[in-house]
Amino acid sequence: MTFSLKITILCAQRLNITAMKIYRIIIVFISLILLNLSTSGQIIRNKNTGADNSNSQSSPEILSGQSLNDDSFTASGAEYKYDYGKETGLYLDEKWLPGEIVLSDGTIIKDRLLRYNIYSRQIEFVDKNDTMAIANTFDVKQLKIGERSFIFTSFVYDGKPVEDWLEVLVDGDYSLFLYRRIVYRYVESLSESNPETDRFFMVEKYYIQDSNGEIKALPNTKKQIVKCLAEKNPDIESFMKENKIRLTKEGDLVKLMEFCNKKDK
Repeated sequence: MTFSLKITILCAQRLNITAMKIYRIIIVFISLILLNLSTSGQIIRNKNTGADNSNSQSSPEILSGQSLNDDSFTASGAEYKYDYGKETGLYLDEKWLPGEIVLSDGTIIKDRLLRYNIYSRQIEFVDKNDTMAIANTFDVKQLKIGERSFIFTSFVYDGKPVEDWLEVLVDGDYSLFLYRRIVYRYVESLSESNPETDRFFMVEKYYIQDSNGEIKALPNTKKQIVKCLAEKNPDIESFMKENKIRLTKEGDLVKLMEFCNKKDK
């Protein structure tokens, strides 16, 4: 083998080794970037969907930006486009509002300021400058916070039985309720998580109660609504068409249930 040929082979080998080193460095660099992205922002999902008389929070499930594996999600903590639901605060209304509590035995309590903690799913009240929460929830027949009315009852959410607060939108033989539940909690860092500064996302779901007293989720289509309510309200289909009722508009749902109550009398 000639000397020039040996030099050529040696140079080629060195170039090959250098290329492999550069390739490995690039791979390590990319891995570090992905690792940093996956830990810079986290979403905590509330898994407490079972019945719970104490209304306490169970251990949440942690989802990182990387594990979601969705292009529309940015795990930077500053901006993200992933649809986690409607953003909300800890409370339905942070202000303490005059309340009225009606107990099952007919007792009415009016000397309390109340607010609804959506995250802990508890009704809080002020007692001697201390913040307390209603414990014996099934002893409450109905309560009011400002202009809103609530009941505590059993129903099915996401295929599982729950016991929770429902806001009463229409009260009658046919009732309409609104259920709110925080399902995601966005934190910049688990070590620095603070309920006062973290971001919360909730779902809102409508429920109806028919003349038989059964509380069930609002059907998704007009055809299902008609099937559910037409037995005692044969004109409901024509009413929905004439009034252009949309199942996504709360005002239309209120109008529909008020019509059912008038027809049932």
